[in-house]
Amino acid sequence: MNDGYQSKNYGRPTKRYVQTMSLKDNPELIARYREAHDKEHFWREIGRGIREVGILEMEIYIVGSRLVMIVDAPLGFDWDKAMSRLAGLPRQAEWEDHVAGFQECTPGATSNEKWQMMERMFHLYEDEKPKTEKGYEDNSVAVDAACSGNPGLMEYRGVYVATGQELFHFGPIYGTNNVGEFLAIVHGLALLKQKKLDLPIYTDSTNAMKWVAARHCRTKLPQDERTRGLFDLIHRAEEWLRHNEYDTRILKWDTKKWGEIPADYGRKK
Repeated sequence: MNDGYQSKNYGRPTKRYVQTMSLKDNPELIARYREAHDKEHFWREIGRGIREVGILEMEIYIVGSRLVMIVDAPLGFDWDKAMSRLAGLPRQAEWEDHVAGFQECTPGATSNEKWQMMERMFHLYEDEKPKTEKGYEDNSVAVDAACSGNPGLMEYRGVYVATGQELFHFGPIYGTNNVGEFLAIVHGLALLKQKKLDLPIYTDSTNAMKWVAARHCRTKLPQDERTRGLFDLIHRAEEWLRHNEYDTRILKWDTKKWGEIPADYGRKK
């Protein structure tokens, strides 16, 4: 055990959940619980169901009668929806009843009801975020907007810089590039806060950064029937900024040094 356990590299942004539960303090029952989870006796349907709901890895650690479960999942993973779906998959309820005989839990409880989510109270804080040789942080989100005409059909998106994986996308909708850049930053802020992720956001739009700082989109686009949907989005974004605090760093992408921002749509001529 002192040699440690190798961690997986998923090649994409992930997040981690940690839960705990106690077993009945009975050496024989603990031994049987261990056996139920070994490679030979673990029910294959349960493993397939865990992966089916989007979980990348699940590990259980034990000391005495105390269990700790570690779950790795993709960045956009929705825990509540996944657990609700998992509870209804084949043999899942049967499995929970089977292992409940070894666990300190209420009879008939689901996995999500048995395990208690743990709060992270410490990690190795970094004074400086690691940067690539080019000078920007790989572990970050980049946002960008594209517009066919200005104004015209606009869309925006956010990507994980390290891999280029698209994290979110919206559009097309009638608007301007600056508005799209503003909405993209706010979308990124809301997503990172919801997922409790500490990543900076890169943008190549100075105007959008100023608008976000002011909590107000200073577009000169007229409000009419064609822009009604866009202004609904703008008002929602402004409301989010007014009612939410965040520690996310919003950084200016240096196009001259680093080339086009990773979220760029590649349509420039």
